[in-house]
Amino acid sequence: MRCDSHYAKAWNRRGNVLHDMGERVEALRSFDQALRIDPRFASAWNGKAGVYAHLERYSEALHAYENALRINPNFAQAWNGQGNTFYHLNNYSQALASYNRAVKLNPQMASAWHNLSLVLKKLKRNKEALDASEQAIQLAPNDPDNWTRKAEALKSLRRSKDAKNAEKQAVRLRQAIR
Repeated sequence: MRCDSHYAKAWNRRGNVLHDMGERVEALRSFDQALRIDPRFASAWNGKAGVYAHLERYSEALHAYENALRINPNFAQAWNGQGNTFYHLNNYSQALASYNRAVKLNPQMASAWHNLSLVLKKLKRNKEALDASEQAIQLAPNDPDNWTRKAEALKSLRRSKDAKNAEKQAVRLRQAIR
């Protein structure tokens, strides 16, 4: 029987929407259905991994990310997600490697730069953390979390005045969101 790839895409989209709505079990069922139709659908593996990570089922998340990346080693979003999972497991060296791969593959991915800044800060590589936060700000200047990452890096570099300015910008942006 020939599989219609668009059908798998519909199940994948459904899984993404359900995940966004907080319906994790139903999202997993949708991703599983997409993968029954097309077991080589990297986006469905990535979606499934994201749900597992959200549920703090990190070993299952890593397995699903590995599947996505085995199918598509250039899938920047999966590298970023894998980095997040490693970060939550306090495996900062693996998180760093994953985030570096994500930004190499997609230098326009603000979230990967943000996450890279976070892990570099954990590793006390503060100048690099600052550089990554500035890259995230360049790509997503209205994201207050990017400004917070910058402020944290600046504090670690003992640049108090600059850190306060970055913190003020983060506060302004958060107030604008409300």
